[in-house]
Amino acid sequence: MNKMFWDPSRVIIGGISAGAWVAASFTLQNHLNRITERRPPIAGQVLMIPCLAHVDCYKPQMKKMKNESISSYKTNVSAPMLSVEELRWFTSQLKIENPNVNDLKINPGNASPEQVKGMPPTVLGVVGLDPLRDEALLYGKMLAEAGVPTDVSLFLGLPHGFRSHEEKLSAFNRWDKVIEDGVGWILSGPLCSEFHVKT
Repeated sequence: MNKMFWDPSRVIIGGISAGAWVAASFTLQNHLNRITERRPPIAGQVLMIPCLAHVDCYKPQMKKMKNESISSYKTNVSAPMLSVEELRWFTSQLKIENPNVNDLKINPGNASPEQVKGMPPTVLGVVGLDPLRDEALLYGKMLAEAGVPTDVSLFLGLPHGFRSHEEKLSAFNRWDKVIEDGVGWILSGPLCSEFHVKT
């Protein structure tokens, strides 16, 4: 690593949508010491519009809701850009037979507060018109309550993947800033604070 002139203590992992799912899974597996190969420690993670639970393993997420009828799986069932039906199709492409609700590789959002304690600082970008909205907000809440420094930004009224839209939206700049500032925030060595969602 020294030959590459980079600091292994400043590795940040991140992704958007399915990429954020992979990043969250890898970070959690690394934290739980389930990665077989030696890796540098992860300084933080940036998870933008993440999927955090396989669609067939979503019951633990629903149980965290005060009322299932207002869950994002219900209120955003036909959301533009990503409906629940499309989410099911994308998830089916993983070809996982009988997904296990306790398999944290595919369900990092189903981890317990005890399992996430001590995880690295986490930035979450969440959009309002997205079936995945609640699992991201619930994950951020659990992380914060477990003592993990967490920075959560919510883009109200915008659908999954809006940043890829051809027409320029005013929220593009905020999206880019959440990522850019999030990396700086992680590297600043933030402390945990109460769960808060920026809108």
